[in-house]
Amino acid sequence: MLKKLIVLFAMVTILAACGGGSSSTGSDSTSGGSGSDTGSGGDAGSGGETGTVLDGVWVKSCGPVDPSDPETLYDIVTATFSGNNFTSNIKNYLDAGCSIPMSEAPNPIAEGVFSIGAEVTTSSGVVAQELDSHVTRYSGADFDTYTYTIFTIEGNVLYMGDDNGFNDGTTSALRPTAMNYNRAFYK
Repeated sequence: MLKKLIVLFAMVTILAACGGGSSSTGSDSTSGGSGSDTGSGGDAGSGGETGTVLDGVWVKSCGPVDPSDPETLYDIVTATFSGNNFTSNIKNYLDAGCSIPMSEAPNPIAEGVFSIGAEVTTSSGVVAQELDSHVTRYSGADFDTYTYTIFTIEGNVLYMGDDNGFNDGTTSALRPTAMNYNRAFYK
């Protein structure tokens, strides 16, 4: 379960494990977009301070960590973006109302850098952008993991790529090719 939390946390740190609304249908694959770098935060390793469309505080309200697991935990995730830097804070709970904290939970905090890449259009017509992140600190310790996803923003709602299945975001070649609309981040 801890390994699952760490992998989930790494994805969440780039806002990669979440969406909101109703689930999408179809194969929803991506094709190369315009190559535009609009809103780019620069190189994921640069740590620069250029503003991006993600700047601000985004919160994913209480929900299941893994809806397919009957023994799942619940969490509330807060992600903060500033320039090319991000911080993610996960609070774990035992109940669906997020009122009973999991006392033995690590409630991890991750820090790192990110970059926004090219636009891609999914087969369902959603225009998204590539998002690459490098987690450099995890709960106060040095850390070194990369994740690759896509995202789109509608108003004050942030949707991430669907990282379940083959396209799990562990490499650039395995970047999600569909959007996940099950849980969203709100600004």
